[in-house]
Amino acid sequence: MDNNGGNSGSGVTILAEEFLADLGYRRYSPRTLEIYRQALVDFNRFLGTNGIGRAQDVTGPIVEDYRRHLQGRQFSAAGEETYTRAVKRFFDYLESKQRVFANPFEGSGPLRRAKKLMPVPSEEEMRALLAAPDVTKPAGVRSRAILEVAYSTAARLAELTRLKLGDLDLDSGTVRLLGKGSRERVAPLGAAAVEWTRKYVAEVRSRHARPGTAALWVTPGGEPLSSESVGQAVRTCARKAGTVTPITPHAIRRACATHMLGHGAHPVQLQMLLGHASLRHLSQYLRVSFHELRAMHERSRLGQ
Repeated sequence: MDNNGGNSGSGVTILAEEFLADLGYRRYSPRTLEIYRQALVDFNRFLGTNGIGRAQDVTGPIVEDYRRHLQGRQFSAAGEETYTRAVKRFFDYLESKQRVFANPFEGSGPLRRAKKLMPVPSEEEMRALLAAPDVTKPAGVRSRAILEVAYSTAARLAELTRLKLGDLDLDSGTVRLLGKGSRERVAPLGAAAVEWTRKYVAEVRSRHARPGTAALWVTPGGEPLSSESVGQAVRTCARKAGTVTPITPHAIRRACATHMLGHGAHPVQLQMLLGHASLRHLSQYLRVSFHELRAMHERSRLGQ
């Protein structure tokens, strides 16, 4: 990380590394850490061009200038939000450790800008996706099991990838997921997820996994499957299924949540399934469901 703060212990670079190390200790995903690192490098570079080298010298107006700076560079709404949120989390951390006198985000406006609803795969598209793998081949059985578990549990990509064989309890139809901040939760597996995972474990993993390998998903060479490989398997199946909505592992998570809401799931139950710390994180799913409800209402009024 660029160092505009000299060797002082109050330099942004040193404190940022301390913050990132704390996130790593709390087992944030490598992808999240890399995004936060990029955001803090960018913020530190901005401070350097304005002659600021100490975290204590960052004020509310400087934070607002940085947000306008991001907008001026034509950052997307999501990119601006992500970078600003990373910097805010950094100063929240410094405030908690009493490393700054005042948090420059105190009293600042909301971080979010209005943004479009993310497209959610329909139930028909999900059925086509689940049927896409060639289950006459070992790789197809593995892909089908991955898709079924993802759609059944609404697991994040990192949670899905880091699953271990010991996390499964197929007899009771449950799986243990390790989420953000090392929070564990137990998610139910539907009948199809149990069926295909059992088939994968018995017929595919048993032949490929090396002795002592804990990972649930493995390559033909016996190595744990990477997040990139899981994501690629999902995209390959989506292309084969011919879905209109772009489908990624996170789109499957949104589909699971949205479809459950549509079938009457209680928001608190959904919060537990998704592993969210509070109900406010469900707003994106609730907004999508209301959007679909309004569209259905309009169709009914028009006699469609």
